[in-house]
Amino acid sequence: MQLSASLRRLCAGILCAMVLVAGASKVEAHAIEAPQTRVGAKTRPAAAPARALSWNEFRQLTPPERGARKRLIEAQEQDEWRLDPPDGWRALQLKGWCVLAREDSSSVRGLVEELQQQWSWMERTFGWMAPAEHARPPIVLVHGHGDDLPASFRGDFAPKAGVSTARLACAKEREHRALAREALLSLWFQEKDRDSWNAMPAWLKNALRDWLADARAKSAGFDPGCGESLDRAWRSMAKDGELLPLKDIALSRGLRHAEELDGAESARAQATRLVALLAWGRGARADEQRALLVEYLRAARAAALELGAEDARLARLEPRAASVLEPWAEQEFLAAWDARSAAFEERVAERAWSASFARLASRDEERLLVGLKALR
Repeated sequence: MQLSASLRRLCAGILCAMVLVAGASKVEAHAIEAPQTRVGAKTRPAAAPARALSWNEFRQLTPPERGARKRLIEAQEQDEWRLDPPDGWRALQLKGWCVLAREDSSSVRGLVEELQQQWSWMERTFGWMAPAEHARPPIVLVHGHGDDLPASFRGDFAPKAGVSTARLACAKEREHRALAREALLSLWFQEKDRDSWNAMPAWLKNALRDWLADARAKSAGFDPGCGESLDRAWRSMAKDGELLPLKDIALSRGLRHAEELDGAESARAQATRLVALLAWGRGARADEQRALLVEYLRAARAAALELGAEDARLARLEPRAASVLEPWAEQEFLAAWDARSAAFEERVAERAWSASFARLASRDEERLLVGLKALR
């Protein structure tokens, strides 16, 4: 018996998974990863086999193999949404992105253009993390503030998947776009290198989020910005020459979440400038500075994988997670894999620091601080 399109969408929506972004608990913008076994559109019943493997199996593929699988899944799922959009929604193809919206308007296109510029900026800035990995842009649904999402696009009751193309729902009103930018940040890193994103210390993630708070899409390209409050705090620090030791920033001193840093605006301001200097800074020492960030992130990733391998929960759940026929077993594994205790994060940050910043000679660290003070 054939299911109706709306019923198939509803079943898919119950299975799909939401990517939770720190500070983005509102419904105006949230990222949703699509289901592992979403029912295909009525004209494409053979689409599902491309996704018939677990995340645990997916991550064991080589980057070229995974890239080929990603592109196939991406093309199939974009076709499905274009051929069978939710009732009352239109499917648009905008520069290779599949976009669902009520209408094809300038506000919809403006939002998507901003997201596309951010995606390209992240690829240029951080693509070195995994140059052989293909990062699929999400299926984007643009809605008005307060609108109900189609049932087929929601994933309120399911944890993360990881094989299918991610979904991003965001309000088109400009005041809500910072939430969409934060969601897209997480999606890009998880597409590129999920392990590095999970291992990334809190201060670095929070600094990247701060840079997106007041970002702008311009004709010359994406322009990150962290807002007047942090800019003012940084100008005051740089003027007085009272910078915090790098170790205080890189180890977060026990501060794990952005809300805990709100009372330490100076630390947040310096963290944003340190990220800017290392990731997209220019000048004679740009290559050396970027190499330092590479060492730091690689050490964090290696430490997280090593420490994670010692986790009894993962050892218990991993065999079951290898089967796509037990999707909830896989979800439990992914939830355990992504969960990090404060002690775990601190051990990862300590190892990353020891393998990178701690090895700087006093003269090199002083040069780094001089470079920081020169940033606006």
